[in-house]
Amino acid sequence: SSSSGATSREDKSEMEDKLLVEAQVAVLAGLVAVAAVQVKMYRKY
Repeated sequence: SSSSGATSREDKSEMEDKLLVEAQVAVLAGLVAVAAVQVKMYRKY
């Protein structure tokens, strides 16, 4: 889709924000997974 420079710039920033949010969610998911594994290991002993 062709758009003016302003809107295309806004789209880029929106995509970057989405990527940042996705990266943060991925990091949080990883931390939660690690914590869950540690809790399982801890409960075994």
